[in-house]
Amino acid sequence: RGRALLDAPPPPPPVSTSEWPTPPSCPGSDLCDPGGSAMTTTAPDVCDYDFYTTQGVMTIRAWRKLSPHGADRLYNLARLGYYDRSALYRVIPGYVVQFGIAADATVATTYDASNAAARVPDEGLNEAWGGTNGRYWVSYAGSGETSESVKCTQRTAELFINLADNAARFDPMEYAAFAKVIDGVEVMDRFYAGYGDVNGCVAHAEFAFACNGPVEATMYNTGISYVDASFPKLDRVGWVDVIPDPGDLRGNMHGEWIQNEAGEGALSWLMVCLFLVVIAAGYARRLTVNKKMGNRFLDFIWNTPSIRALVTRLSERKGVEILESSRNRPGEWTEAEEVEWTLREPPASPPPPPRPPESEVYPASYDVAP
Repeated sequence: RGRALLDAPPPPPPVSTSEWPTPPSCPGSDLCDPGGSAMTTTAPDVCDYDFYTTQGVMTIRAWRKLSPHGADRLYNLARLGYYDRSALYRVIPGYVVQFGIAADATVATTYDASNAAARVPDEGLNEAWGGTNGRYWVSYAGSGETSESVKCTQRTAELFINLADNAARFDPMEYAAFAKVIDGVEVMDRFYAGYGDVNGCVAHAEFAFACNGPVEATMYNTGISYVDASFPKLDRVGWVDVIPDPGDLRGNMHGEWIQNEAGEGALSWLMVCLFLVVIAAGYARRLTVNKKMGNRFLDFIWNTPSIRALVTRLSERKGVEILESSRNRPGEWTEAEEVEWTLREPPASPPPPPRPPESEVYPASYDVAP
């Protein structure tokens, strides 16, 4: 499945919706048992998720150390097809995009927050490693009820993407940001937002959006058929590809990394710089010790006609005789050099004396092995 082109207006779906996988249902799927072995598999330390949507592909990268339980849940939900054909049902520009109610009602009700067995263990915001609800960061939606020191509880499967820097709003509420959109942010700009917030909303009036979106409880109880019938313009997630341990080859368009990765990267660059300094120092020492090679290099530069002519013109008013007597050029003058010297200013200056034997120019003490 090739990555969809994202810059062609209007963008078609990456693949026809008729080719989207059939969403899982219960019974018959490992998703039906939130506490089973298939749903408790440990996620990779870093994992990418390519969400193929009706507007193109967006890539979310999750770091397990920011929220181990949350990362494990996303890994298992995505690889088992939980998000297939689900709706992007809450799109509020300048605020959030929310999704995560399964297309099949039997699976959706299994992950309703009222089912205690489906809840992800509470985790606070991991600020020590850079977790924050900044722009494009991803967190689980929760009830917001207080449970000991953690305020965001009852997480199951719903995710929201911060379309703005919502750290001041969500960080104090302990929404544990653990992933980030690293590619395809322009796709989110095209998600349909005409219905506004979910039906019956009373909060976030500052965004001046209507509350004409779906009723979440109805989505859980009836599945995607409710969205198809009443909210046909909403965009969808077709399927999700899981890429464990992606490394840096997939890139990061924002150039932003969580704190530990930035630190490890800085250390790597420091080691590379130190290595280059050692190489340069060794090379400089070799040039210093092996003076014979250095002199021959200078002779080669001096014997280049264009360079020699330029140096002569620049130095003729500053004592050409001193320059010529100190250059240690091997061999006798050529006829062309004598003509060039004769034509220079002042013309009355005699050519320099012949160069002494090589044994006098390069004493044996300079023949040091590199």
